[in-house]
This record gives sequence, structure tokens and C-alpha cells, in this order.
Amino acid sequence: MTIQELYNEAKVEEFKSLIYLIEWLVFEKKVVSLESNANNIEYIIEKYKGQLNPYLIDYKTKVEGAASGLQFSEPKIDDLSVQ
Repeated sequence: MTIQELYNEAKVEEFKSLIYLIEWLVFEKKVVSLESNANNIEYIIEKYKGQLNPYLIDYKTKVEGAASGLQFSEPKIDDLSVQ
């Protein structure tokens, strides 16, 4: 099984922690790719057990903060003028 397949399954099952872990390892740290074997995730979890949580909490805050921090301003009348 590839990390991509594991990621897709985690999305379907809504395993947020696994989704964040995969995204963090693939996109932030770039230590694995989506084409890598999913056993690499298990190896990383075992090797760094107890050390990953602070990083994943920061990543989760970054991702959720970016999503919830979007602010849209009301259009001004001047922006709607026809020329």
C-alpha cells in the first residue's frame, strides 16, 4: 500500500490525526512522498513515538487556522460600478 492509498483511506474514514501526519511528513517535512510505501509512516511513528505530537499540534493549528482565518470583505459600491 502506498502513502497515497493510506491518505485516501484516512480521508474517507475521517482519521484527522493520520491525515495531518501524512500531510506534515509529505508536504511540510518532505521526508516521504505519496508514492512511498505506507510502512514508512509506521516506521516514523515507531522511531519518533512521543516526539511527533507537538509538531502535529502546530501543523493542525496552522492548517485549521488558515482555513478558519479567511476573511472576506464586503464589496464596496465603487467596486461594482459599470464603466
